[in-house]
Amino acid sequence: MTHLSINQLSVAYGSQTVLNNINLDVQQGEMIALLGPSGCGKTTLLNTLCGFTSADSGKIMVAKRDITHCTPESRNITMVFQSYALWPHMTVEQNIGFGLKIRGYSADIIQQQVHHMLEAVNLPSIAHRLVTELSGGQRQRVALARALAVNPDVLLLDEPLSNLDAKVRLSVRDEIKHLQEKLGFTSIIVTHDQEEAQVMADRIAVLNQGVIEQLGTPQEIYHTPKTRFVADFMGADNTIALKDLTALGDTYLPQQGDGKTLLDTWKQEGTQDVYFRSEHTHILPQGNPIATAGLALTGHVERSVFLGGGYQTMVRVNQWACHARSQCELAIGAPVTVVIEPHHLLTF
Repeated sequence: MTHLSINQLSVAYGSQTVLNNINLDVQQGEMIALLGPSGCGKTTLLNTLCGFTSADSGKIMVAKRDITHCTPESRNITMVFQSYALWPHMTVEQNIGFGLKIRGYSADIIQQQVHHMLEAVNLPSIAHRLVTELSGGQRQRVALARALAVNPDVLLLDEPLSNLDAKVRLSVRDEIKHLQEKLGFTSIIVTHDQEEAQVMADRIAVLNQGVIEQLGTPQEIYHTPKTRFVADFMGADNTIALKDLTALGDTYLPQQGDGKTLLDTWKQEGTQDVYFRSEHTHILPQGNPIATAGLALTGHVERSVFLGGGYQTMVRVNQWACHARSQCELAIGAPVTVVIEPHHLLTF
């Protein structure tokens, strides 16, 4: 059942259009990730949902209620800010109970709800501590508990993990997703981290210049990007124009059942560009037999950088730089063949 509905929403700052005809339906209990580069309109969309920014056109419905022109306090939408925005002079329990207090709840109900939220975010023993005494991960959980304490219709999270170190980020990321599944709240999270979006979201909306380029499950966004921008943003770090691929000469493309090569098929379909990810490549010493069908490009190793789980390698194929992965360090100048299987080749 649709819980949040955004219809033809547009926002402009002066002559600059920041959001252009946004349409998005969010189901009850669903988590949507807004993914895109800085300046694409992600945070503006959150601010418009909260009422901090006015919509120039369009409609926002929550639980079948039109909130497009409602004041922020009457929308029952809460946000966890990137900076957490906790009150430094208050204790943890005072921060969590603040929203309930200004809504006029009794002290007993506030205490019960604060205790419940502290249990939910696994911080039952720090109720009386000042937030200035907490770690980054603890502050993030307190901010989340404060936002959820008022039972919002929609919870918004604006890059909530960006201020945490890598290890804590992974832990808190999993905790937020677990809590969302347990409590069933409807949420939208803004991030520019592809992995974060894929792990946490039920669906991902990829934004570019104020427009949703693609909306789909993490698997759909990753495996079947519909535009060049989505393919590039989701990690397809190799792009080659078909005309340049044709000119490379020393390539191998498997034949189809009708005897045509992939190159023949692509030309017939009007393909202009081919994309693929470096992690989907195989590097072989030049001259070794190719055991699998696919695109094979011959060249020389120009750079090899250790990444922990392997090496990011740049192979110079004539004048084109191919980014590939290797399990071992390859000598600079070594002649190699880069192979990509057909199902990993994205065409536009």
